[in-house]
Amino acid sequence: IVAGERRFRAAKEAGLEIIPVIVKDLSDEKMMEIALLENLQREDLTPIEEAHAYANLMTELKITQEDLSKRLGKSRSHIANIVRLLSLPDQVVAYINNGELSMGHGRALLGLKDKESLLPFVNKIRQEKLNVRQVEKLIMEFNEKPVRKKEKPKKDVFIKERESVLRDRLGTAVTIQRGKRKGKIEIEFYTDDDLNRIIEYLEK
Repeated sequence: IVAGERRFRAAKEAGLEIIPVIVKDLSDEKMMEIALLENLQREDLTPIEEAHAYANLMTELKITQEDLSKRLGKSRSHIANIVRLLSLPDQVVAYINNGELSMGHGRALLGLKDKESLLPFVNKIRQEKLNVRQVEKLIMEFNEKPVRKKEKPKKDVFIKERESVLRDRLGTAVTIQRGKRKGKIEIEFYTDDDLNRIIEYLEK
């Protein structure tokens, strides 16, 4: 059963012997796409579950956020904003997933320039039960403060463009550092499933 398993179980519980079905000959790729799309229709889906579903679709189908937005009828910005939540630290992702923080809180936290201050910000939000507007205001004020740290050298356009492509493809934060003799690519992951998803994509 590609779609409608819960309805099938409900029919069995109701004692129905015959139910209407649609039989289709589908490829493995199409079956996976329909199953994931069916999962996205759940009303109780959390923003994090939705983000993982989008990331899995892009990885498995090897498509971009733009392609996915056309298939789902959702704006690219919505998909991008949801998937970006996965780049937050594990603990913050967990808070959003269990409802302690909202998607709005997560989006506001993504705008924090000093990432080292992110977790203290999260603790403040939870302790003082700050709403999204209050958090956005605090972060704006914090970002406007003078930065004492030395500014990092700006990346060239090519590196930034490659980072963007990899971010879209892998559905997670990617950093490229290029030195004089060698460079490195850092790909962030947050759970074992997330790591396996990225590895599977790279193996393909």
